[in-house]
Amino acid sequence: MRKLLVVLLALGCLAFGQTTTPAAPAPAPLASVVLPDYTMVGMSYNQFTGYAGLFSALEPESQSIGLLASESVDLVPAKYTNPATGKTGYLISGSMRFGQHKVILNTAKPQAANSAFSPSFVLAVGGDAGAAITSTNSSTSASTVSVGFSGSFTLSAFYRFKQHWAAGVAVRALYMAGTGPNGVGAWNPVVEPGLVYCK
Repeated sequence: MRKLLVVLLALGCLAFGQTTTPAAPAPAPLASVVLPDYTMVGMSYNQFTGYAGLFSALEPESQSIGLLASESVDLVPAKYTNPATGKTGYLISGSMRFGQHKVILNTAKPQAANSAFSPSFVLAVGGDAGAAITSTNSSTSASTVSVGFSGSFTLSAFYRFKQHWAAGVAVRALYMAGTGPNGVGAWNPVVEPGLVYCK
């Protein structure tokens, strides 16, 4: 009987001496890094045609592989005087392009919900193509309007400094046939800076 009491007392002491370690709090869930929609307003500069207004939008087509689809519009006002009436007005030249761009660098990191915003940088390469509409002065009362093809390779960069705002710049390489040495085609760089709204 005495041995049984000793065993029970020892078991009670062991049970009393054990402490329960509280479970560590679960970390705040992290949001996945997703590419936003980019809407850019700015200008483009072509060394041969000068400045143009730029409107561009990029939407993610595939978050998993970092693929963006783009639509871009360049608009150039051109002063025109009608030789028959002497009246002066403005014509619009421009282009509308559609493209695909692959993100090759994205410094954005997953962040916990309600955490402070961290700036990020995105770099993408791709290309676009579309219609180019050109209006020129003519010796007659009617202007000359031509529609052609416009295409380019593009390098795009975005620095997101606020939750919904970024600075963006794209460099388009336009191929110009017959403009290089010995009649070989050459590439004409066009720079397109702008302010970007991120959604």
